[in-house]
Order: sequence, then C-alpha cells, then structure tokens
Amino acid sequence: MVGATNTIAAGDSLLDSSTLDNDVLNVAVTGATALGTIRNIETINLTTSGATGASAISATAVSGLKAINISGTAVGNITLNNFGGGANTIGNSGVTTIDATGLTTNVGIVVNSSASTATAGLTIKGAFGDDQITGGLGADIIN
Repeated sequence: MVGATNTIAAGDSLLDSSTLDNDVLNVAVTGATALGTIRNIETINLTTSGATGASAISATAVSGLKAINISGTAVGNITLNNFGGGANTIGNSGVTTIDATGLTTNVGIVVNSSASTATAGLTIKGAFGDDQITGGLGADIIN
C-alpha cells in the first residue's frame, strides 16, 4: 500500500485479517504524523522527506506489526511514540525490528520500549546521529 505524502491520518484504518502474509505499508511524511488503526500490516516503511524539525510518529492502535524501516532526510530526530497503545510501549505493537540505517542525514531516532509488557526482544539498528534507545523486557539487540 502506498499513499501520497502526508495523507495518512489518525482516523484512517488499515485492517488485514491474515497474519500469515507480509503486507507492507509505505508512508511518506514531512513532519510529525499520527497513524490510524493498523492491524496485521507486517512492515511499515517510513520515508521522511525534508522534515524541518524533530518529528514524532505515533500509532496507538497498531497491532500485528513486525518491522519498521525508516529512510530519507530530516533535520531533527525521528521519534517513534505511542506504538502499541501507550507511551513507551513500542514492543506491544508486535514489532521486533526497527531499522533506521536508511536515514541519510545526521539525525538519530528515539525509541523507548521501557513500559512494554511484550517479552519478545527488539532488534534496533540506529541512524547516523545520536540515537536515544531504551529497551524493554525482551533480550534487545541494539546496533
């Protein structure tokens, strides 16, 4: 699934009944964005394009997610916020892999899973800048 830049919104719903496939959602943003209800979309490819400051990407109603890949350009850090139902619970969304090595400017990512109740470990590949990463209950791998 691909939408035009900055067209996804908090009121949108993307639902898939299957957990046995590998759906991909490509999202292009230029700043802070709230994603809507996303269920069983296994991969989100997040492309930042000319973001002029720190950008928070939030998604409180996400489940069945496995991977978040971040690429593009930005001026400030990219924060993954409220994934999985609340602050600092990114692991509760089902995600096990976050890869920000596709960011081409000297920015970092902010990921906090300290309040997650999920026991699966996260594999996090940071960006070129100063990353701020807080793990959760699982055996996390941070590169």
